[in-house]
Amino acid sequence: MRFCFLFLTFSISLIVHAQRQQGKLSVYTDQHKGRILASGDKYSNVKNWAAHEHLPVNSVIILKNLDNGSSIELSVKDRGPFKIGHIVQVPSDVAQQIGVKEGDLVELELVKVSSEPPDIDFRNLVHSFDKAFSPNNEIIQQKTSDQSNGKLSWQLASFSNKENANNFINEHESNFRLELFIVNPSTSLYKVCVGRFQNRKEANKARSKFKDQYESAFIYRSP
Repeated sequence: MRFCFLFLTFSISLIVHAQRQQGKLSVYTDQHKGRILASGDKYSNVKNWAAHEHLPVNSVIILKNLDNGSSIELSVKDRGPFKIGHIVQVPSDVAQQIGVKEGDLVELELVKVSSEPPDIDFRNLVHSFDKAFSPNNEIIQQKTSDQSNGKLSWQLASFSNKENANNFINEHESNFRLELFIVNPSTSLYKVCVGRFQNRKEANKARSKFKDQYESAFIYRSP
C-alpha cells in the first residue's frame, strides 16, 4: 500500500513537471502571413496564438518572459518551431506584448489540453503553399548531414489529424513520381513527406522537379 502511494505521488509530480517547459522562443516573420495554420485557421484571422511541436492543437498555454516576468495566455494553433532548443513560436505582435524577441529564453505552462480535432480544410492548406512563403528552418542545417542513410525526405505538410494527412496524399500523389508517406513523430503530429535520400545533393536534385505550389517544402530528417 505504501509502495502504491509513493508511486502515485511520483507519477503526479512527473505530470506537474511536464506542464512547464523552458527554452528559446521563435518569432514568425512576415513571410508566413496568409498561410493556413495546422488548426485550419488563417494566419491573419486569429489572435494570441502560438505554435508547438507536440501539444494538441487548441490547447491553452501561458507564455512567460523569464527576463521581466510578463506573461500572456495563448492557444496552440500551429506546428513548430523546428529549431534545436526552441520550444515555442509566436507571431511578432504576441512577442511584442511580453517584450521578447527571437532566441529569448521563455517558460511555457500548459493550462488546458484540448481533445478537439482541428477543423481543417486541407485544400486551403495547399493553396497557402506559394513562392511568398519560404521558411528559414534551422533544422535543415542543424539536424541533417551530408550522409544520412536514406533518412532525408522533403516535408510537404503537417497535420494533427491522420485523416487529413491521408486526404492530402490522395489529392497530391499524382503530382510526384516518388511515393508520398506519413511520418508520425508524436501522437498528434502527422508529417506528409516524399522521397528517401542518401544525402542533401540527391534531395535537392529531386526538389527541382516539384511544382510551384510546393515551394514551402523543406528537408526533414527521419528519426
